[in-house]
Amino acid sequence: MNRTLLLILTVLSFAFTSCENMQVDADAMPVTLEIFVKDTEGNNLLDYGWLDGKNVTATFKGETYDLQKDVPTRAYMPHFYGFKVTGRDLGTMLYFGELDGTHDMNDEFVINWGDGTFDTIVIYNDCRTTMNGGYDIKRHYVVNGVKTENHRITITKETVAPSEPKFPTLEIKGASLNTHTANIFEPVHFYLEGDNYMNWSLSQLCDSLVFSVMGEEGSRKVYYDEKGHSELIVGWDHYFYLPQSCLCRIRAYKDNEVIYTDAIEVNLTNDNDFLIYDWDEISDAAIGSITYNNFIEPQYSIVTSASWKGQRPYAKVAVEKPESLDDVRAWLYEYMMKLYKDPVYSESAAVKTKYAELFVSAQEDETPLYIWKDNKSVVALVEQYDEFVPVTRVYVKAEPVK
Repeated sequence: MNRTLLLILTVLSFAFTSCENMQVDADAMPVTLEIFVKDTEGNNLLDYGWLDGKNVTATFKGETYDLQKDVPTRAYMPHFYGFKVTGRDLGTMLYFGELDGTHDMNDEFVINWGDGTFDTIVIYNDCRTTMNGGYDIKRHYVVNGVKTENHRITITKETVAPSEPKFPTLEIKGASLNTHTANIFEPVHFYLEGDNYMNWSLSQLCDSLVFSVMGEEGSRKVYYDEKGHSELIVGWDHYFYLPQSCLCRIRAYKDNEVIYTDAIEVNLTNDNDFLIYDWDEISDAAIGSITYNNFIEPQYSIVTSASWKGQRPYAKVAVEKPESLDDVRAWLYEYMMKLYKDPVYSESAAVKTKYAELFVSAQEDETPLYIWKDNKSVVALVEQYDEFVPVTRVYVKAEPVK
Protein backbone atom coordinates (compact mmCIF):
# COMPACT_ATOMS: atom_id res chain seq x y z
CA MET A 1 0.00 0.00 0.00
CA ASN A 2 2.75 2.42 0.85
CA ARG A 3 4.59 1.65 -2.41
CA THR A 4 1.44 2.31 -4.45
CA LEU A 5 0.92 5.67 -2.77
CA LEU A 6 4.54 6.63 -3.31
CA LEU A 7 4.25 5.79 -7.03
CA ILE A 8 1.13 7.92 -7.41
CA LEU A 9 2.73 10.90 -5.68
CA THR A 10 5.78 10.60 -7.89
CA VAL A 11 3.68 10.62 -11.08
CA LEU A 12 1.67 13.63 -9.90
CA SER A 13 4.85 15.50 -9.04
CA PHE A 14 6.26 14.83 -12.50
CA ALA A 15 3.07 16.08 -14.15
CA PHE A 16 3.54 19.54 -12.70
CA THR A 17 7.32 19.97 -12.89
CA SER A 18 8.57 23.20 -14.43
CA CYS A 19 9.48 22.83 -18.11
CA GLU A 20 12.82 24.46 -17.47
CA ASN A 21 13.96 21.48 -15.40
CA MET A 22 12.87 18.72 -17.81
CA GLN A 23 14.03 17.40 -21.17
CA VAL A 24 10.88 16.88 -23.27
CA ASP A 25 10.70 15.93 -26.96
CA ALA A 26 7.52 17.95 -27.70
CA ASP A 27 7.68 21.53 -29.03
CA ALA A 28 6.54 24.42 -26.84
CA MET A 29 4.94 27.38 -28.58
CA PRO A 30 7.53 30.19 -28.38
CA VAL A 31 6.69 33.52 -26.78
CA THR A 32 6.34 36.37 -29.26
CA LEU A 33 4.86 39.86 -29.34
CA GLU A 34 3.21 41.32 -32.42
CA ILE A 35 2.53 44.99 -31.76
CA PHE A 36 0.36 47.22 -33.93
CA VAL A 37 0.56 51.00 -33.41
CA LYS A 38 -2.59 52.83 -34.46
CA ASP A 39 -4.13 56.26 -34.02
CA THR A 40 -7.51 56.99 -32.53
CA GLU A 41 -9.14 56.53 -35.95
CA GLY A 42 -7.66 53.06 -36.44
CA ASN A 43 -4.98 54.00 -38.98
CA ASN A 44 -1.78 51.96 -38.80
CA LEU A 45 0.85 54.58 -37.95
CA LEU A 46 3.65 52.25 -39.02
CA ASP A 47 2.46 52.62 -42.62
CA TYR A 48 2.77 56.43 -42.48
CA GLY A 49 6.38 56.98 -41.44
CA TRP A 50 5.44 57.52 -37.79
CA LEU A 51 8.72 55.92 -36.66
CA ASP A 52 10.89 58.17 -38.83
CA GLY A 53 13.25 60.25 -36.74
CA LYS A 54 12.46 58.26 -33.56
CA ASN A 55 15.11 56.27 -31.70
CA VAL A 56 12.85 53.42 -30.57
CA THR A 57 14.15 50.86 -28.09
CA ALA A 58 12.69 48.15 -25.87
CA THR A 59 13.91 46.80 -22.53
CA PHE A 60 13.31 43.21 -21.39
CA LYS A 61 15.00 41.44 -18.48
CA GLY A 62 17.57 44.18 -18.20
CA GLU A 63 18.54 44.01 -21.88
CA THR A 64 17.88 46.96 -24.24
CA TYR A 65 17.05 46.23 -27.87
CA ASP A 66 17.26 48.78 -30.67
CA LEU A 67 14.39 48.64 -33.15
CA GLN A 68 15.62 47.09 -36.39
CA LYS A 69 14.02 48.62 -39.47
CA ASP A 70 15.74 46.78 -42.27
CA VAL A 71 15.53 43.10 -41.39
CA PRO A 72 13.86 41.01 -44.15
CA THR A 73 10.48 39.57 -43.29
CA ARG A 74 10.10 35.79 -43.14
CA ALA A 75 6.94 33.80 -42.59
CA TYR A 76 8.38 31.88 -39.62
CA MET A 77 11.08 32.92 -37.18
CA PRO A 78 12.96 29.79 -36.08
CA HIS A 79 15.10 31.67 -33.51
CA PHE A 80 15.41 34.96 -31.65
CA TYR A 81 15.41 37.95 -34.04
CA GLY A 82 15.21 40.71 -31.50
CA PHE A 83 13.00 43.77 -31.87
CA LYS A 84 12.12 44.78 -35.41
CA VAL A 85 9.63 46.19 -37.87
CA THR A 86 8.06 43.56 -40.07
CA GLY A 87 5.19 43.24 -42.48
CA ARG A 88 2.69 40.40 -42.70
CA ASP A 89 -0.77 39.84 -44.09
CA LEU A 90 -2.27 41.72 -41.16
CA GLY A 91 -0.15 44.83 -41.86
CA THR A 92 3.04 46.44 -40.67
CA MET A 93 3.85 45.65 -37.06
CA LEU A 94 6.59 45.58 -34.45
CA TYR A 95 7.86 42.07 -33.71
CA PHE A 96 9.74 40.80 -30.65
CA GLY A 97 10.87 37.21 -30.28
CA GLU A 98 11.05 34.34 -30.37
CA LEU A 99 11.54 33.65 -26.65
CA ASP A 100 11.83 30.10 -25.36
CA GLY A 101 8.29 29.06 -24.40
CA THR A 102 9.58 26.54 -21.83
CA HIS A 103 10.94 29.33 -19.60
CA ASP A 104 8.81 30.77 -16.84
CA MET A 105 8.36 34.52 -17.20
CA ASN A 106 6.76 37.38 -15.33
CA ASP A 107 8.75 40.22 -16.87
CA GLU A 108 8.16 43.69 -18.24
CA PHE A 109 8.73 44.52 -21.90
CA VAL A 110 9.08 48.34 -22.00
CA ILE A 111 9.01 50.27 -25.29
CA ASN A 112 10.73 53.65 -25.35
CA TRP A 113 9.32 55.49 -28.36
CA GLY A 114 12.11 58.05 -28.37
CA ASP A 115 9.72 60.98 -27.90
CA GLY A 116 9.42 60.83 -24.13
CA THR A 117 6.59 58.26 -24.08
CA PHE A 118 6.68 54.61 -23.00
CA ASP A 119 4.43 51.56 -23.16
CA THR A 120 4.77 48.53 -20.88
CA ILE A 121 3.80 44.93 -21.65
CA VAL A 122 4.15 42.31 -18.90
CA ILE A 123 4.81 38.85 -20.34
CA TYR A 124 3.56 36.04 -18.10
CA ASN A 125 4.49 32.49 -19.08
CA ASP A 126 4.05 29.45 -16.79
CA CYS A 127 5.14 26.14 -18.32
CA ARG A 128 4.66 22.67 -16.76
CA THR A 129 5.29 19.21 -18.19
CA THR A 130 2.39 16.76 -18.37
CA MET A 131 2.16 13.04 -17.73
CA ASN A 132 2.17 12.26 -21.45
CA GLY A 133 5.39 14.19 -22.11
CA GLY A 134 3.80 17.39 -23.35
CA TYR A 135 3.45 20.92 -21.98
CA ASP A 136 0.80 22.67 -19.98
CA ILE A 137 1.37 26.39 -20.63
CA LYS A 138 -0.50 29.25 -19.06
CA ARG A 139 0.33 32.51 -20.85
CA HIS A 140 -1.07 36.02 -20.86
CA TYR A 141 0.04 39.62 -21.30
CA VAL A 142 -0.73 42.81 -19.41
CA VAL A 143 -0.63 45.84 -21.73
CA ASN A 144 -0.42 49.10 -19.77
CA GLY A 145 -2.38 47.45 -16.97
CA VAL A 146 -4.94 45.62 -19.17
CA LYS A 147 -4.77 41.82 -19.31
CA THR A 148 -5.04 39.92 -22.61
CA GLU A 149 -4.24 36.40 -23.78
CA ASN A 150 -3.61 37.51 -27.37
CA HIS A 151 0.02 38.06 -28.33
CA ARG A 152 -1.18 40.38 -31.11
CA ILE A 153 -1.37 43.69 -29.31
CA THR A 154 -2.62 47.07 -30.47
CA ILE A 155 -1.24 50.21 -28.87
CA THR A 156 -3.18 53.41 -29.55
CA LYS A 157 -1.42 56.76 -29.90
CA GLU A 158 -3.07 60.18 -29.83
CA THR A 159 -1.74 60.98 -33.27
CA VAL A 160 -3.75 61.01 -36.49
CA ALA A 161 -1.89 59.40 -39.34
CA PRO A 162 -1.63 61.68 -42.38
CA SER A 163 -3.97 60.57 -45.10
CA GLU A 164 -1.82 61.95 -47.87
CA PRO A 165 1.47 63.80 -48.32
CA LYS A 166 1.47 67.57 -48.05
CA PHE A 167 3.67 70.25 -49.55
CA PRO A 168 6.19 71.99 -47.29
CA THR A 169 5.91 75.67 -46.48
CA LEU A 170 8.60 78.27 -47.10
CA GLU A 171 10.00 79.67 -43.86
CA ILE A 172 12.81 82.02 -42.78
CA LYS A 173 14.83 81.47 -39.63
CA GLY A 174 13.92 84.18 -37.15
CA ALA A 175 10.89 85.40 -39.11
CA SER A 176 7.64 86.33 -37.39
CA LEU A 177 4.10 86.77 -38.71
CA ASN A 178 5.13 85.61 -42.19
CA THR A 179 7.56 88.50 -42.68
CA HIS A 180 11.26 89.09 -42.11
CA THR A 181 13.52 92.16 -41.98
CA ALA A 182 17.23 92.17 -42.79
CA ASN A 183 19.90 94.52 -44.03
CA ILE A 184 21.29 94.13 -47.54
CA PHE A 185 24.21 91.68 -47.72
CA GLU A 186 23.02 89.90 -44.59
CA PRO A 187 22.32 86.20 -45.17
CA VAL A 188 18.62 85.30 -45.10
CA HIS A 189 18.19 81.68 -44.04
CA PHE A 190 15.34 80.01 -45.94
CA TYR A 191 14.15 76.48 -45.18
CA LEU A 192 11.33 74.09 -46.01
CA GLU A 193 9.03 73.31 -43.09
CA GLY A 194 6.62 70.40 -42.82
CA ASP A 195 5.74 67.46 -40.61
CA ASN A 196 5.58 64.79 -43.26
CA TYR A 197 7.04 66.01 -46.55
CA MET A 198 10.39 64.38 -45.72
CA ASN A 199 8.63 61.07 -45.13
CA TRP A 200 6.73 61.14 -48.38
CA SER A 201 8.54 61.36 -51.65
CA LEU A 202 7.79 64.68 -53.28
CA SER A 203 7.66 62.79 -56.55
CA GLN A 204 4.12 61.77 -55.55
CA LEU A 205 3.18 65.44 -55.57
CA CYS A 206 5.19 67.28 -58.20
CA ASP A 207 8.00 67.20 -60.73
CA SER A 208 9.87 70.13 -59.22
CA LEU A 209 9.79 72.75 -56.47
CA VAL A 210 11.22 76.14 -57.51
CA PHE A 211 12.41 79.07 -55.38
CA SER A 212 12.23 82.60 -56.77
CA VAL A 213 12.14 86.22 -55.66
CA MET A 214 9.50 88.36 -57.31
CA GLY A 215 11.16 91.30 -59.03
CA GLU A 216 14.48 89.46 -59.47
CA GLU A 217 15.49 87.56 -62.57
CA GLY A 218 16.02 83.84 -62.42
CA SER A 219 14.94 81.01 -60.16
CA ARG A 220 16.38 77.80 -58.75
CA LYS A 221 14.99 74.35 -58.16
CA VAL A 222 15.11 73.21 -54.56
CA TYR A 223 13.58 69.87 -55.53
CA TYR A 224 13.44 67.96 -58.78
CA ASP A 225 13.02 64.40 -59.97
CA GLU A 226 14.28 63.93 -63.52
CA LYS A 227 15.23 60.74 -65.33
CA GLY A 228 15.62 58.74 -62.15
CA HIS A 229 17.75 61.38 -60.41
CA SER A 230 16.32 63.55 -57.66
CA GLU A 231 17.65 66.29 -55.41
CA LEU A 232 16.12 68.07 -52.43
CA ILE A 233 17.56 71.19 -50.76
CA VAL A 234 15.89 71.73 -47.40
CA GLY A 235 17.70 74.92 -46.40
CA TRP A 236 19.71 77.66 -48.09
CA ASP A 237 21.06 81.21 -47.66
CA HIS A 238 20.13 83.98 -50.04
CA TYR A 239 21.72 87.44 -50.23
CA PHE A 240 19.85 90.57 -51.22
CA TYR A 241 21.74 93.52 -52.65
CA LEU A 242 19.03 96.20 -52.84
CA PRO A 243 16.81 97.78 -50.16
CA GLN A 244 13.26 96.78 -51.01
CA SER A 245 10.25 94.76 -49.95
CA CYS A 246 9.94 91.59 -51.95
CA LEU A 247 7.93 88.41 -51.97
CA CYS A 248 9.92 85.18 -51.89
CA ARG A 249 8.11 82.03 -52.93
CA ILE A 250 8.25 78.38 -53.78
CA ARG A 251 6.14 76.98 -56.60
CA ALA A 252 5.47 73.33 -57.32
CA TYR A 253 5.21 72.19 -60.93
CA LYS A 254 3.46 69.13 -62.29
CA ASP A 255 3.43 68.56 -66.06
CA ASN A 256 4.67 72.16 -66.54
CA GLU A 257 1.76 73.61 -64.56
CA VAL A 258 1.93 75.37 -61.17
CA ILE A 259 -0.07 73.30 -58.68
CA TYR A 260 1.09 74.83 -55.38
CA THR A 261 2.71 78.01 -54.12
CA ASP A 262 3.77 79.43 -50.77
CA ALA A 263 5.40 82.79 -50.08
CA ILE A 264 6.95 84.92 -47.37
CA GLU A 265 7.74 88.64 -47.41
CA VAL A 266 11.25 90.02 -46.85
CA ASN A 267 11.89 93.68 -46.04
CA LEU A 268 15.44 94.76 -46.90
CA THR A 269 17.04 97.83 -45.37
CA ASN A 270 20.21 99.77 -46.19
CA ASP A 271 21.18 101.08 -42.76
CA ASN A 272 24.96 100.95 -43.06
CA ASP A 273 27.15 103.75 -44.38
CA PHE A 274 28.08 101.73 -47.49
CA LEU A 275 26.61 98.28 -48.17
CA ILE A 276 27.95 96.10 -45.32
CA TYR A 277 30.29 98.72 -43.87
CA ASP A 278 29.99 101.44 -41.26
CA TRP A 279 33.03 103.66 -41.61
CA ASP A 280 33.59 104.05 -37.87
CA GLU A 281 33.65 100.29 -37.41
CA ILE A 282 36.31 99.41 -39.98
CA SER A 283 39.35 98.26 -38.06
CA ASP A 284 42.43 96.19 -38.74
CA ALA A 285 40.32 93.10 -38.01
CA ALA A 286 37.82 94.11 -40.70
CA ILE A 287 40.44 94.53 -43.43
CA GLY A 288 40.09 91.81 -46.04
CA SER A 289 37.58 90.54 -48.59
CA ILE A 290 34.20 88.78 -48.31
CA THR A 291 32.60 86.83 -51.15
CA TYR A 292 28.81 86.62 -51.56
CA ASN A 293 27.14 84.00 -53.73
CA ASN A 294 23.56 84.59 -54.67
CA PHE A 295 21.52 81.37 -54.27
CA ILE A 296 19.51 81.93 -57.42
CA GLU A 297 22.50 82.89 -59.58
CA PRO A 298 25.53 81.17 -58.02
CA GLN A 299 27.52 81.42 -61.24
CA TYR A 300 28.83 84.84 -60.23
CA SER A 301 29.99 86.34 -56.96
CA ILE A 302 30.11 89.79 -55.42
CA VAL A 303 33.36 90.48 -53.55
CA THR A 304 33.60 93.30 -51.01
CA SER A 305 36.80 94.42 -49.34
CA ALA A 306 37.91 97.13 -46.91
CA SER A 307 41.25 98.75 -46.21
CA TRP A 308 42.93 101.98 -45.11
CA LYS A 309 44.81 104.78 -46.87
CA GLY A 310 46.51 106.82 -44.18
CA GLN A 311 43.85 107.46 -41.55
CA ARG A 312 40.96 107.08 -43.98
CA PRO A 313 39.03 103.82 -44.62
CA TYR A 314 37.80 102.81 -48.05
CA ALA A 315 35.86 99.88 -49.52
CA LYS A 316 35.67 98.13 -52.87
CA VAL A 317 33.00 96.08 -54.61
CA ALA A 318 33.87 93.78 -57.49
CA VAL A 319 31.93 91.23 -59.49
CA GLU A 320 33.38 87.90 -60.49
CA LYS A 321 31.45 86.77 -63.55
CA PRO A 322 32.30 84.55 -66.48
CA GLU A 323 31.07 87.19 -68.93
CA SER A 324 33.15 89.98 -70.53
CA LEU A 325 34.53 93.08 -68.85
CA ASP A 326 31.77 95.11 -70.52
CA ASP A 327 29.17 92.96 -68.76
CA VAL A 328 30.86 93.54 -65.40
CA ARG A 329 30.99 97.28 -66.02
CA ALA A 330 27.32 97.38 -67.03
CA TRP A 331 26.24 95.28 -64.01
CA LEU A 332 28.05 97.52 -61.52
CA TYR A 333 26.74 100.70 -63.17
CA GLU A 334 23.14 99.48 -63.06
CA TYR A 335 23.60 98.41 -59.46
CA MET A 336 24.87 101.84 -58.40
CA MET A 337 22.04 103.50 -60.32
CA LYS A 338 19.51 101.47 -58.33
CA LEU A 339 21.19 102.43 -55.07
CA TYR A 340 22.06 106.09 -55.70
CA LYS A 341 20.10 107.10 -58.82
CA ASP A 342 21.94 109.33 -61.29
CA PRO A 343 25.65 110.03 -60.75
CA VAL A 344 26.63 113.53 -59.64
CA TYR A 345 29.66 113.49 -61.97
CA SER A 346 29.69 111.68 -65.32
CA GLU A 347 31.71 113.87 -67.69
CA SER A 348 35.19 112.41 -68.02
CA ALA A 349 37.10 115.62 -67.21
CA ALA A 350 34.96 116.47 -64.20
CA VAL A 351 35.03 112.88 -62.93
CA LYS A 352 38.84 112.76 -62.95
CA THR A 353 39.16 116.08 -61.17
CA LYS A 354 36.56 115.28 -58.52
CA TYR A 355 37.91 111.78 -58.01
CA ALA A 356 41.32 113.19 -57.07
CA GLU A 357 39.66 115.70 -54.73
CA LEU A 358 37.18 113.39 -53.03
CA PHE A 359 39.13 110.12 -52.74
CA VAL A 360 42.21 109.84 -50.55
CA SER A 361 42.78 106.32 -51.92
CA ALA A 362 42.90 107.45 -55.57
CA GLN A 363 45.69 105.78 -57.59
CA GLU A 364 47.41 106.86 -60.79
CA ASP A 365 46.50 103.64 -62.62
CA GLU A 366 42.79 104.16 -61.90
CA THR A 367 40.33 105.77 -64.31
CA PRO A 368 37.08 106.92 -62.67
CA LEU A 369 33.97 106.63 -64.87
CA TYR A 370 31.12 107.89 -62.63
CA ILE A 371 30.78 109.34 -59.15
CA TRP A 372 27.78 109.15 -56.81
CA LYS A 373 27.39 110.83 -53.47
CA ASP A 374 25.08 110.86 -50.47
CA ASN A 375 25.41 112.23 -46.95
CA LYS A 376 27.54 109.27 -45.78
CA SER A 377 29.68 108.11 -48.69
CA VAL A 378 31.21 109.10 -51.96
CA VAL A 379 31.17 106.26 -54.50
CA ALA A 380 32.90 105.81 -57.86
CA LEU A 381 32.86 103.26 -60.68
CA VAL A 382 36.53 102.76 -61.54
CA GLU A 383 38.66 101.01 -64.13
CA GLN A 384 42.19 100.02 -63.21
CA TYR A 385 44.86 98.86 -65.62
CA ASP A 386 47.55 96.73 -64.02
CA GLU A 387 50.50 96.83 -66.40
CA PHE A 388 52.42 94.19 -64.48
CA VAL A 389 49.89 91.40 -65.16
CA PRO A 390 48.62 92.98 -67.55
CA VAL A 391 44.87 93.08 -66.85
CA THR A 392 42.05 95.60 -66.62
CA ARG A 393 39.80 95.48 -63.58
CA VAL A 394 36.47 97.19 -63.01
CA TYR A 395 35.15 97.82 -59.50
CA VAL A 396 33.30 100.27 -57.29
CA LYS A 397 35.22 102.21 -54.67
CA ALA A 398 33.73 104.13 -51.74
CA GLU A 399 35.03 106.37 -48.97
CA PRO A 400 33.35 108.38 -46.23
CA VAL A 401 32.33 111.89 -47.15
CA LYS A 402 35.01 114.43 -46.22
